Amino acid sequence: MTTVRFEEARAADDPELRRLMARNEMPGTISLSFQREPSYFFATGLQGDDAQVTVARDPADGEIIGVATRALRSAYLNGEVRPLGYLSDLRLERRHRGGTLLARGYRYLRRLHDAGGAPFYFTVIAEANRHALSLLPSRRAGLPVYRDLGRVCSHAINLGRPRREPIGDWQIRRGTADDAEAIADCLARNHSRRQLAPVVTAEELRTGRWRDLRPDCFYLGIRGGRVVGVAAAWDQSAFKQTVVTRYRGALRLLKPWIDAAAPLLGTGRLPTPGLSLRSFYAGLIAVDHDDLTLLRALLLRMHNDACGSGYRYFLLGLHERDPLASVYRFFRVTRFSGRLFAVHWEDGATAVEALDDRPPYVELGML
Repeated sequence: MTTVRFEEARAADDPELRRLMARNEMPGTISLSFQREPSYFFATGLQGDDAQVTVARDPADGEIIGVATRALRSAYLNGEVRPLGYLSDLRLERRHRGGTLLARGYRYLRRLHDAGGAPFYFTVIAEANRHALSLLPSRRAGLPVYRDLGRVCSHAINLGRPRREPIGDWQIRRGTADDAEAIADCLARNHSRRQLAPVVTAEELRTGRWRDLRPDCFYLGIRGGRVVGVAAAWDQSAFKQTVVTRYRGALRLLKPWIDAAAPLLGTGRLPTPGLSLRSFYAGLIAVDHDDLTLLRALLLRMHNDACGSGYRYFLLGLHERDPLASVYRFFRVTRFSGRLFAVHWEDGATAVEALDDRPPYVELGML
């Protein structure tokens, strides 16, 4: 009997991979589909400098029935720049989710890992994805170790009316091409105080390495002529989309009433199923001395600029142990969270155990 084969994805697989992503929704009260139009591989380039896309093919007709991506990037680990892996986009067609296919897929990933590149990986699993949370950390035969590193709060900050910004001893303005070095310096000195934070250089900002992320996307906090805080409004809708596929439970019944009350409350109507949400990421957050008031001011300026622009919300991701995470209390949010895991085989255990108590930072725009 022939068996499913695992291999590196080809450029010609792009349309089928995009269909697979669209079909496999994230369940929950609000079910979401994370899509990659017009190119799966273009969006994958955000996940690392070296992204290996593995597909599982049905031997009968060559159809892609599963996909996973292993990406390598430079990141801050214990304050130093080190190689780090990222595992993402694990999708299996529902009819193939039983049996040994998952374990066999991880054995294939293990062979890629053995070729070198990073001692261990990280991944984020949505808390609404109960099946994956119960299965992947289970130490099932053939799977690597999943070590829970806590909750990543990936809340949506809802846009309504403009609000008053706090006043302080800073100036807030948009970045320019001339600010690339100062932005990168602010990111480096603050991200080195976090675990897993990505390394972003001035040259990458100038050349567009990070897909539509430019210096003018950043809001800068200036104090004494120095950039002391940054946050980027990063719109990725040209190549990554989030689509509400359906509402479940009480929310499905309440949606007409919520939409009717929205103009009176100054809130947005709930999205229509099947349409892409207009949103962006509040990404690359870095503030000297974890100045919560300055971060609030940066995000409020971003919020006020986006009001009335057609965007529904922006996404902000902070780990629950991050001292800046309390900024959410100043905003009206829709809560989404995921569990952060360090993933390793036996040769990566020492590196994971050596991580100190710095709070993790996961850049949502690079997932």
